[in-house]
Amino acid sequence: MADKNVFTYDLWYLAMASKDLKKGRMQRKTIINQRMVFARANDGSVIALADRCPHRGMPLSYGKFDGEQIECPYHGWCFDKQGTCQSIPALTEHDKVEVQKIKTPTYHTEERNGIIFVFMPEQATKQPEEKPPF
Repeated sequence: MADKNVFTYDLWYLAMASKDLKKGRMQRKTIINQRMVFARANDGSVIALADRCPHRGMPLSYGKFDGEQIECPYHGWCFDKQGTCQSIPALTEHDKVEVQKIKTPTYHTEERNGIIFVFMPEQATKQPEEKPPF
């Protein structure tokens, strides 16, 4: 019997219609068993991050998005469009944490013909070799 959990990676997948993601808003999606949060930035670009804070695993989609950064609802950690942590509210000037070294995985997105596509790599560092074929 074939394994039902086998997915094809290193391909572009249809994520949603462009009209379904408004500026300054977020939307949760699960694509090939990967939970992610999509957001449309103030500049109109589409971002896709893993839908989990690297601190405690809380879904980032439950948090706030100001059009530039997503704030985790649990402890307020903020992540930019590249998935890099920008602030940790509980830190003091005495803490020696290099906040920008903390990252949450990101996914490449492409918007074409009214559709948002996301590239699903088998390995997190893999770059798409070409744009979606549509």
